[in-house]
Amino acid sequence: MSDDEETKAELGRMEEVVARVEALTKWNPPVPAEPDKSEQLNELAAALAKAQGKMDSASKDSSNPHFQSKYASLASCWDACREPLSVNGLAVVQRVKQATGQVVVVETLLLHSSGQWLRQDVRLPVDKPTAQSVGSAITYARRYGLTAMVGIAPDDDDDGNAASGKQGPDLRVPPKGGTYVKPQGKPDSRLTPEQNKQMENLFRPGA
Repeated sequence: MSDDEETKAELGRMEEVVARVEALTKWNPPVPAEPDKSEQLNELAAALAKAQGKMDSASKDSSNPHFQSKYASLASCWDACREPLSVNGLAVVQRVKQATGQVVVVETLLLHSSGQWLRQDVRLPVDKPTAQSVGSAITYARRYGLTAMVGIAPDDDDDGNAASGKQGPDLRVPPKGGTYVKPQGKPDSRLTPEQNKQMENLFRPGA
């Protein structure tokens, strides 16, 4: 085979590869990265600033028996921001983009009547591949997405402590011969019954 014939054969093979790639692209087009905001945000920002000036902290209306702590539920977070958002032409839309036995992804959109918008995704792991665990993760993702987007939080947010493990107050023993002062009033609500008992019995004079 001459050089010209080899060149033509190579070009033919390259054209065939290009045709196959084009065919694959046609049926499986690449997914472009989703934008996270509109081109302009001036009107949305002004409206959100006004709304935030009227928002209250979300009340801690629910209890977590595992961590023995209280937290603001999704409903409480909505109560804190719904009216200020609405009055200023703002709306929040949330949708579940992914929900499997391993992870959930919830998208939060902040929309303004001008057409300007912001979006963000919250991705959380799922503890167990059950409907209850997936539903719980979705609720958590919606709560985190909403509070982060509009800027609300409970008065005393301890989610960081809960996420890193249950941590009770410091139970350090006083120096030997130190004075023990019996706690007054009701037991500390942050402690388990066993920890409250320790507070009563652990520190003694001459310990």
